[in-house]
Amino acid sequence: AGVKGITDALVGVGMKNDVKTPVPCVSGNVSLYNISPSGSIAPQAVIATLGRMENVSKVVTMNFKEPGNFVFLVGMRKNELGGSVYYDLFHSLGRNIPMPNFENVRNEVALITDLIDAELVQACHDISDGGLAATLSEMCLGHRGENEIGAKVNLEHIAYREFPKKGSRKKMRRPKPLRVDQKLFSETGGFVLEIRKRDIKKAKKLANMLGVPLIQFGRTIESKKLVIFDSGQEILSLPFPPPARRSAGREGGWGKGRGDGGGHRRPRLDANPLPRIHPDMAQPHHQRASGPSPQTWRRWHVRRPRAPSRPRCQGTRVGYH
Repeated sequence: AGVKGITDALVGVGMKNDVKTPVPCVSGNVSLYNISPSGSIAPQAVIATLGRMENVSKVVTMNFKEPGNFVFLVGMRKNELGGSVYYDLFHSLGRNIPMPNFENVRNEVALITDLIDAELVQACHDISDGGLAATLSEMCLGHRGENEIGAKVNLEHIAYREFPKKGSRKKMRRPKPLRVDQKLFSETGGFVLEIRKRDIKKAKKLANMLGVPLIQFGRTIESKKLVIFDSGQEILSLPFPPPARRSAGREGGWGKGRGDGGGHRRPRLDANPLPRIHPDMAQPHHQRASGPSPQTWRRWHVRRPRAPSRPRCQGTRVGYH
């Protein structure tokens, strides 16, 4: 199923100048049965694709560049928290996983590359693990925690809604209201952009040509903090950590603690699950009755006889590839 999903995405998105040509996947690796000294590693697929830039001097980094610029969103937020880091913190999987529309994704990617090629973007970062909240935090702090430009954003108008096609008499549907946590932590694909005031008109013109909503929802500020509003109320005002904690954050996230060495620390949680979960979450792991536990499955798998035609991969402790 995972390989089919990747194939569907590569074919569905296609190349920018030739939609019928799938996006080339030049490398792939699937690690299903690996373990580390600290325990098992979740199954994961890692793929690699290549892109070419005609002029590398136009490369745009993710950190905000200067206060007073405008913050835009490409890819409106949906109720797609399933499989997210946010739900993982509550020991749940959820059921509303991201379901991308490949035509929309193709147009969004085309818009981003056109904006960068036209030098209309000062900073750009994708929305993935951790959702919009993680993206904004990383853009404020920068890749190495060296940035000191804050942001003030408003989440009121970033919920997904259908836009009628040109020539259609169909009225635009009113967006379903989203909770604040759904707006902040949903891992629906998208991008956050920093655009100067003088470039906004040109950027919106390109977005309209491709039919992609370009939503202005904030500004960069001099204050060293991330401020988030929704429906006229301040949701949070998060000051930047001291420089010493930022450098530690490369190994352990925004604050103290042990990390995985990649700058994506997940906070330590109490062993007991939360007594209450959101209605759209799936059953917590400890309440699921179907299927063996990962530990039981691993014991069964180790006892399987080795298949002579498929030797065990080097460097793995259990299982076959």
